Amino acid sequence: MAGPSPTTPSLAPWSSPMGTATPRVSTPTPDTGVLFVTEHGPNENDELNRLQAGGEYGWPSVTGRAGIPGLVDPIAAWTPTIAPAGATFYNADLIPGWRGSFLFVTLKEQDLRRLTPADAEFMTVHSEEILFDGAYGRLRAIRVGPDGSLYISTSNRDGRGSLPGSDRILRISPRTAAGD
Repeated sequence: MAGPSPTTPSLAPWSSPMGTATPRVSTPTPDTGVLFVTEHGPNENDELNRLQAGGEYGWPSVTGRAGIPGLVDPIAAWTPTIAPAGATFYNADLIPGWRGSFLFVTLKEQDLRRLTPADAEFMTVHSEEILFDGAYGRLRAIRVGPDGSLYISTSNRDGRGSLPGSDRILRISPRTAAGD
């Protein structure tokens, strides 16, 4: 029996992208399986990339949006850097306004970011919302629970966080999502 093929649709997004910087977290879209990855730039241009099979992303010669033919530009880039960490797509019903959003947490900026796609394929970002800015220190990982709540872990005990001794798992539900 033959092994997986790079042309198999379910494996295509994972097939040998080149020129990615420092990938942190990858997460597939729930409906199509297309893989998205957050990356740390060297000192500028932290990125969100939508991986394409065999795509060339330019690292180390190019970071951020360069618009160079033959290179794949990131969906989003941040300078100054934000140190993106855990990421997930939100497709639950508990927080209806967030359905279809790409959510990720940051270490350096210590926040939760919600990106809404501008199109069905999520080739561009329509809007970015910053939540819980600095409220809990460095945020490391994010997951959607079975009930649709979000669970976020902090990362403050490694000597780089601003709230020593405060590592915990946060549960985000509609009340906390609205800032109450």
